[in-house]
Amino acid sequence: MATVIAATGKVIDRKPTATRRVRMTASIAPQSLGALETPLEAFSAMTITGAGGSHGRLSLDDFIADPPLVLALMGTVALARTEAATGFARTIDNATGFQCVIATADPASLTLANGASGGFTVTERGLDDQRALPSSSNVRVYSGALDLSPVGNKLHAPASGLAFRATSRGGASVAEVSTVSRRGYAPTLKIPISERRSLFPTRFTGSWRRVYTDAAGRLGMVETIDGTATFVRNPLIPPEAEAIIAIPYDIQSSVIKWSVSGSRTEAGCKTTYSGSGTDTAIPNTFVDTGMTLQDVHANPAAPVPEPMPFYYSIRASSDPTDAPLFTITRSGTAGCDTVTQEPIIVIYLEIGSRADLSSETPPGEIVKSGDINLLAGHRHTDDGTGLPSDDAWSFRGSG
Repeated sequence: MATVIAATGKVIDRKPTATRRVRMTASIAPQSLGALETPLEAFSAMTITGAGGSHGRLSLDDFIADPPLVLALMGTVALARTEAATGFARTIDNATGFQCVIATADPASLTLANGASGGFTVTERGLDDQRALPSSSNVRVYSGALDLSPVGNKLHAPASGLAFRATSRGGASVAEVSTVSRRGYAPTLKIPISERRSLFPTRFTGSWRRVYTDAAGRLGMVETIDGTATFVRNPLIPPEAEAIIAIPYDIQSSVIKWSVSGSRTEAGCKTTYSGSGTDTAIPNTFVDTGMTLQDVHANPAAPVPEPMPFYYSIRASSDPTDAPLFTITRSGTAGCDTVTQEPIIVIYLEIGSRADLSSETPPGEIVKSGDINLLAGHRHTDDGTGLPSDDAWSFRGSG
């Protein structure tokens, strides 16, 4: 920069100057675009400063000798006035935020059961050409209970990306990855990991009635069972198994009301059956009280299509070695007057096949539903074992 005497043109002072890179540090609010200063207003606000301090405010005359500078300033102001607010703001945001690159995760999120593992790969790419870039990453568990590998700072990643392994410890969690390449920093990436939830209800609560009529050796006898029970899903079976096997449900509570009635007359001797009481269904080695539920959508043994894909079984019984007793009264001709007691039938309910569906499953054992939250039906069973029964049941899922 030179200082001269205007009348004689003599240079009286020179000071070195250097160019300065100017950058915009914030986006312009849309409502301010129409109120930006004009070039003349911008000129009048500028000052020139040398090594010796301020040398005064510039005027328009100082710029007349430099048309390119004037045109550049006018173009900048015109662009700000005419450019769409959203596009202009995005351009400024990218420039000030160094967003020349972007990092992406594949997959963008994970869903894992407690204790299950999964993987994702983070790759940095250029915004302009989408070309994958070698990068360096800072990695940490941002929140939640999660085992993540690798973690740390300045982890090198090839252009193909950095692969991660995540193991859920229950609940929701987030992995955080920050990448940088020779083109710049990518916005910090957060990968959410949610816990896989069971699609099956947590519990089933319902009621049923089973009626035994003319059991073997007991013509005229009727045993009626009215029961209520709650079954809960076995928590040790992971949700991933629901599309593969029959999921077991354990008995949580039950109330069984039973009654025996009926009579028959033979050779002048009348036999009367009577009795009533309560009991509970318990797990035992004879019937194995419990419930199973299987989604057979992907099972090769299931029909295609299958409008009722939820196959189930329900069993409730008590220990036959400690069964409640009912009374048998005989009366009539001489020698016919006796009173005895015998155990009731303690298979209180037994429907469906407990085993996983296969080509070997007897069709007569299949019980199914089109609604996973409602298991209901009615059937008469006489399988030749001498225990013909009539069953009606309804269980509704919750949780």
